[in-house]
Amino acid sequence: MLACLRLVYFTRQDTRDAGFIETDHYGARFNDSGSHFGLLGLSQRWLRDLVWDYFDARLRNQPPRSQGPLKLARRSCVELSAYLEAQAPGGGHDPRALTEEHMTAFVADQRHRALHGLPALGHDPDVGMSGGRLQAMTLSLLEGWHPRMTEIVSRQDPASIFPVAVRTSVPVAAWETDAVTLLGDAVHVMSPAIGVGANTALRDARVLASRLVEAADGRPLTAALRAYEDEMRGYGFDAVRESAEHSATKLPS
Repeated sequence: MLACLRLVYFTRQDTRDAGFIETDHYGARFNDSGSHFGLLGLSQRWLRDLVWDYFDARLRNQPPRSQGPLKLARRSCVELSAYLEAQAPGGGHDPRALTEEHMTAFVADQRHRALHGLPALGHDPDVGMSGGRLQAMTLSLLEGWHPRMTEIVSRQDPASIFPVAVRTSVPVAAWETDAVTLLGDAVHVMSPAIGVGANTALRDARVLASRLVEAADGRPLTAALRAYEDEMRGYGFDAVRESAEHSATKLPS
């Protein structure tokens, strides 16, 4: 009943002011969810309005096949909102007080959380979705795929289905080399989209072993490790970028 009343008493502009969007206003209804899409997790009004405007344009001009793209965008902005609330002047409610340094610090914070498996700052309403809802959402995304693929998902016990956060690192500049180095997911965690994460970690091990052999033969240890790190950052972050491109996540060159 409430869902029907919202469509009657809230115009599209009203929903912007109230902090949500109704996909039924655009003739878009998704199998994985209803029409209501909340944005109140974004505490800064200017940010909430920007996200609403983006969703409004997307739903009018190029509506997605599911709410997945909208949820991904909201999740990212919820993180930004929570960070600004905690770290920016006045909780980030006046965008004129924000600078490039605030955005750079936010990216660094997200990178740190991803590398160390730390929890998210903001609360995303999709976190904690039931197995049944996740199964329904997945099936909606598989619309048009081979029937055997949808059968595999539909036959799963919903109680065994749970969300897994997919994280990807951001390319980093050279750091000061010492006796401790990094390899694998500790430095270049990537999307599983093209399945090269383990292979890249094994390549790290091979290259590092070769440089340690050189150190055993007399090359200064720091120089050997620096040579490994320089080579590893090259091919490692190439793999991160390629994986991100195949999962529709854009990273800096």
